[in-house]
Amino acid sequence: MQSGASAESFATLNGTQFTYFLSQYLKLKSMYSAISSPDLKLKVSIENQVMKQWLNDPVKWYDGQHANRSERLRWRIETKDPKYNYYRLMPDEDMFLMAIASDLYATGASAKFKTFYSRDVAPLLRDALHEFLTQTPAGGVIFKPGILSDYPDTAWAGHLYKGTNIPKLPKPDVTIDSSHAHRYPLWLESFQAMGQVLPDQQGYLTDLHDRLVRQFFVMFRPSTTDSSVTRMTNYMDGWNGLYRWNYATTGQNAGYGPYELSGTLLLGWWGFLHDKKVTQAYAHLKNDFPLSEQALNLYVGPNTTRERHPLMSWPSAFTNGSMELLVHLAAKDCG
Repeated sequence: MQSGASAESFATLNGTQFTYFLSQYLKLKSMYSAISSPDLKLKVSIENQVMKQWLNDPVKWYDGQHANRSERLRWRIETKDPKYNYYRLMPDEDMFLMAIASDLYATGASAKFKTFYSRDVAPLLRDALHEFLTQTPAGGVIFKPGILSDYPDTAWAGHLYKGTNIPKLPKPDVTIDSSHAHRYPLWLESFQAMGQVLPDQQGYLTDLHDRLVRQFFVMFRPSTTDSSVTRMTNYMDGWNGLYRWNYATTGQNAGYGPYELSGTLLLGWWGFLHDKKVTQAYAHLKNDFPLSEQALNLYVGPNTTRERHPLMSWPSAFTNGSMELLVHLAAKDCG
């Protein structure tokens, strides 16, 4: 608030994720104490930013420009046969924005924002979840298979081993990677506000939570006598093919091989499922510290060239206590 951050910075992925941190702060603050005057000022500012992006700010997409976020999301839900399947992918910015709006509604938002959330956000959130989250025969849930089948990040997903100059090998029924999927537990916690507005969706949200717990264990591989490293498969459905091969931040003939997205597990977000078995999985993982060299190599994988905060830069985050602390918090179910 004091730095006068612009709406443009809020619209970026980093900005939107940081704003979600703020909406989570406001939601938790309202649960345990009175909202202070600075908090109220912050809440009103975020409400205005969310409504502006959702209703007024033009936004680009692969098919051109849309009038606002709401129109773009509706297009992705209703367009069944786009030029490329990945035109229908759900960008994290939209999921974060709907989670922020849900947090603000749960916090006790202004009458204007409550009307906006009930009329404009909740129905579209409902439709998006039903359209893009697919139930599995085993009782789990995954991001709709096939939407990412022609996406550059998954162009080599059919390969189970690394190699030199290997050809593209798409997987027709590919789902999203486990690294992106780790946001779902906390998003789903925020989306509970939708059930307040649309009571007929409360049962669906409960079922979605239970299915996400089951899906976690499709991906999760605990350390055993055969492997001293606790791991996650690369894809949400348990597939372990290559991810982001020849990607800009990994370089040529490089990318994420089997289990090399496992480092995201240590961020602890799966702990927000608040499920006893998931908590026990993190309790198992915390016993792996200090991490072996084998674990460090797997978790870091082809280290990104993106700039990170010194405490969370890889590989140091795995040895300086940062990741260990997050795992301990998840093992305690964060309260």
